[in-house]
Amino acid sequence: MDELSIQILSVPHREKLIAEIQYSHHVIAEINQDREYVEIEVFSYDDFPIALPIDNFIEVIKEAKAKLLEE
Repeated sequence: MDELSIQILSVPHREKLIAEIQYSHHVIAEINQDREYVEIEVFSYDDFPIALPIDNFIEVIKEAKAKLLEE
């Protein structure tokens, strides 16, 4: 799972902190809590196909959500 990473950030277009999920230095998803629930936004890059084990992706999503909610 070394190619997947998480960053907790403050960005101008969100009221609260976000968790950014990166794969090989490309942002592939953003988790935010601006609504009454936690939401994930997934990004697609036509010139950079992303294929990874789904269990690793699920694990990193759970980790990102936990880090975001503890801030």
